Amino acid sequence: MDSNVIKLLFLIIPFSFSFCLKAKKSPFDVSKPSSTSGLIAAAGIKVTSSSSSTSSSTTAAPASSYSGSKTFTSLVPGESFSFDPKFTGQITSITISPAASTLPPGITFDPTTGIVSGTPTPQTSAYPQTTFTITATGPNGTVPITFDISVLGSGDNVWTKLLAGTGGNTQATSGGLIHDPISGNLYITGTTTGTSIEGMNTLETSGYNTGLLTKYTIQGEKVWTVLLGTATVVDTNINVASNYVDSAGNIYVSGTVWTNASAATFESYSIPGGSSRRLFVTKYNSAGTKLWTTVKNATTATGGYLTVDSSGNSYIAGTVLAPSMDSFTNTGWTDDGLPLVKFDTNGNWVSTGGASAGSSANGNLGGTGVSSDSSGNIYVIARGNKNAPCSFGSTNYSASLLKFNSSLAYVTCQGLGNSTYHTYPSGLSKDSGGNFYMTGLTYGNLGGHRRYRYVHCQV
Repeated sequence: MDSNVIKLLFLIIPFSFSFCLKAKKSPFDVSKPSSTSGLIAAAGIKVTSSSSSTSSSTTAAPASSYSGSKTFTSLVPGESFSFDPKFTGQITSITISPAASTLPPGITFDPTTGIVSGTPTPQTSAYPQTTFTITATGPNGTVPITFDISVLGSGDNVWTKLLAGTGGNTQATSGGLIHDPISGNLYITGTTTGTSIEGMNTLETSGYNTGLLTKYTIQGEKVWTVLLGTATVVDTNINVASNYVDSAGNIYVSGTVWTNASAATFESYSIPGGSSRRLFVTKYNSAGTKLWTTVKNATTATGGYLTVDSSGNSYIAGTVLAPSMDSFTNTGWTDDGLPLVKFDTNGNWVSTGGASAGSSANGNLGGTGVSSDSSGNIYVIARGNKNAPCSFGSTNYSASLLKFNSSLAYVTCQGLGNSTYHTYPSGLSKDSGGNFYMTGLTYGNLGGHRRYRYVHCQV
């Protein structure tokens, strides 16, 4: 081999080695090179490959295509969050300032993409609004993008919404807010005495109650409102008592239709005038479409507190001022008795049971909440006096939890209160272990505790 050839080889080899170095991928590029494209994509970042004929002046400078809001305040602990600055161009590094360790607990920074994401963890104190800057750096410059973030602390208000009618009062039913654990939606029941609400005319004479049901998302966005009332505007009150949401997302609303001087038609049911009272249950699907309404024709029944079992049967409890209601005999007549009524999944009446004092005019008893267990037993909280079950023998009312079997026959009870002061139950809840919790109002000392207006207890 002559010297010219040897010199040529030495010239070619260094040039080839130099070319290989220029073609090496950026450390941010994890994809395979394409023979048909000069761009290599890596985690949302475009990195321009080099060649022997491409100078650094033509390399794409870092840029951000993000165009949305950069203010993320009042994040809710437990709800996921993500911010992608959408960097493009040739990137050699991405940094954040202040340091990623100062982000809210549960939120992390990805230095290969610039994405900030995660789920804020609950903290006693709020994470104050803080400004962060993410900077993408490349051979031809840098691009910073700044955002603000804060997280609510334990007990901080997330949102508040108002629902109001025109020309009257609008109020929620006591205990009328319910959460659907499957969809996360919220449902609230109530009444309005106004002439319109949510762009809809109310269904009763001004000053009388029209029932309502409103659906919100967990973010507080109102989805729909439906109204409950009579077919013609008359002097009738629709008193909504409670609601329930089942595993399929259907909503049940119960209460009392109460006419005054005029007769009325509620759904397809004729309600006579002269202070007639009827218990009702209405079922809606998750879109707010009414599926059915059923009315129990007991002349003086009120209340209509509701639960639904796993088979879709609904139960309502309340008060009846009459000697009997269907097969239930109010032995305490002429005082109030507690009726318990069962309807099937289509709203058809199945049976009526209940409980009352043992003899005439010997004790009032009325249901104010109802629940069920997996064995088909029904539990009702009630206020009673005199010789009503688990009362304390005086004219003062006490709170009690009554158990009924699947045939709606009374089984047993437990009482709470004393003979000196009134105690009224108002709410009933059950946990996964089968324990029941009752809340209410007392005017006296209770269970060894000094007198307070509201009490909470486990029974």
